[in-house]
Amino acid sequence: MGLVERGSTRGAWATGAGLRLGLGLGLGTMLALGAGCQFGLEQAMDPSTEADESTGTPPSTTGVASDVTGGDDTTGPGGLTGDDEGSTSASTDESTDTGDDSDPGSSDEGTSTGEGSCMGMDDCPDGWTCRDGECLNPAEGMPCDGQFDCDPLAPLCADNQCWDGDDGDPCPTGACAIGFFCNPLAVCQDGDEDDPCQANNDCGPSAPHCAPDGLCHDGSLGDACNGNGQCVLAAFCSPDGLCQAGLEGDPCDFAYQCADATPFCTEQMCHDGSDGDPCANAGECQAPLLCNPAFDCQDGDEGDPCAVSGNDCGSEAPFCASDGLCHDGSVDDPCTFDSECALTLLCGPNQTCQVGLEGDPCVVSGGDCNPGQAPFCGPDGMCHDGDTGDPCFAGGCMAGAMCTDGLCP
Repeated sequence: MGLVERGSTRGAWATGAGLRLGLGLGLGTMLALGAGCQFGLEQAMDPSTEADESTGTPPSTTGVASDVTGGDDTTGPGGLTGDDEGSTSASTDESTDTGDDSDPGSSDEGTSTGEGSCMGMDDCPDGWTCRDGECLNPAEGMPCDGQFDCDPLAPLCADNQCWDGDDGDPCPTGACAIGFFCNPLAVCQDGDEDDPCQANNDCGPSAPHCAPDGLCHDGSLGDACNGNGQCVLAAFCSPDGLCQAGLEGDPCDFAYQCADATPFCTEQMCHDGSDGDPCANAGECQAPLLCNPAFDCQDGDEGDPCAVSGNDCGSEAPFCASDGLCHDGSVDDPCTFDSECALTLLCGPNQTCQVGLEGDPCVVSGGDCNPGQAPFCGPDGMCHDGDTGDPCFAGGCMAGAMCTDGLCP
């Protein structure tokens, strides 16, 4: 049985003595022997002195290491080496673990995220440390009464703590690190999209516009704005105060709020002036479209509304007829004058364009009937060619035949 302390050796010696004494003195003295054995066993079984059975070396003690050296390699009580003439030396371990890591960035207190991820110290700014894949500033968070108490790594004193002035740090005096801005809430920020602001100098280069909503924006579509200058190129500030592309149907008050492809601001919307778009005049319609009386762009084709032929009707249907629609003057189109009918057509008594053929209505022979095909306007109010049996007036029959009893012979 291995015993660890020299007190254990004394217990073992007492045990031997008890045995010799018991042989001579009898049962009474054997009781003393039992007491001696119990004492030795208790000393030997004390957990604090039990040797490490797996390695055969004595257990370590905090801060102190004991060595015994002697003239031979025999193992004595307690796992100590040497014999009775060996010498014992004790040395204090100067590297006693106190829980204080000497690494300047090892303490969780007073650290802040710095320059992002890291694999080692070389990935971090000078004086910073790499911990758990992040660069940390060991000086940030140290207590202070003024800036003279702070390390250059965190030179700003606010709220009785040292800060390096990066994103999220307090800035009651308005001071932040280079590249950061003190926002209206007295907090350092990089001035990115949606950071709070009161003026453009609260915003960074990535979102340089302090918009009417009190936030930094880059001027992309949907961002708040108070003018085109707060929107990126090819974007416009709408009457609603939002950056927009100014395309078809986007809101507007003025044409400068609309894109080149949709340059007309009519009825408070951007339009390209295509067929059916609203307009105030022909200048707000794509050529050759016209602005009709209903103030819509149109090509002036057959059936389009009109008030004046030249203004509202296109070349395909140039006549603005009595029905208020554009027509090409073909047969049965409405008309007021022959000039509103195409080519050789005539405007008949029913105010429709006609050829003036047999059976077409007429009032006057020369005005309503085609002189080459049915030149005679008969008493039945229709054009005739004067053949046998056609109703006639005098002189209303072919080849000078006499009209008899109202009929051509």
